[in-house]
Amino acid sequence: MINLVYDGQKEIKEKEGKFLIATLDKNMYETDSFKEMAAVICGKEYLDCDSAETEMHLRINAAKNIGLWVMTAEEIENGLLDTEEDENAGFEESIIIYDERIGKIPYSYTDPVVDYDIHGDPQLIRVECDETFIYSLEKNRLIAAWEKVDGEYQRFLQTKDLDALIEKELVSFKEAAEKQGRVPLHKKLGE
Repeated sequence: MINLVYDGQKEIKEKEGKFLIATLDKNMYETDSFKEMAAVICGKEYLDCDSAETEMHLRINAAKNIGLWVMTAEEIENGLLDTEEDENAGFEESIIIYDERIGKIPYSYTDPVVDYDIHGDPQLIRVECDETFIYSLEKNRLIAAWEKVDGEYQRFLQTKDLDALIEKELVSFKEAAEKQGRVPLHKKLGE
């Protein structure tokens, strides 16, 4: 069940779900699972996916849209859109899309020179599974997420060790990456 509970201006209905998720457009939804929380971000068609690969592609697409929004907002705030780029200036990424199995996922594969390198110390939007996706978005403050505990909603960011939860979810993905290898063009953290 995904229900809009706040539309950016007023409360629509009483909050009852196990989880609440607030998005960048100032809407808040109630959900009962991480998959439903991911569907709030990725679109309701996410709930109809028949395979983990399709779900991953929808998470990647949603992550790219969020990442591009963040980068554009930063460029506007810093006045970078008004000036010509200095090609000699150091380039640091503020946010990248990342999957433990393959590494950095470029925003575009169609550019003649696809940038697989990791520049600086960027925030990661993780796309391995619903949990890492939601935890990383909350960690980077790109959403706000709450869980109902003993009748009260508690914000993930304030009550959970998000890094530890992400690492716990990554165990099976790290094992799979070691066994199967990965796409050699993608760069992983620390390479």
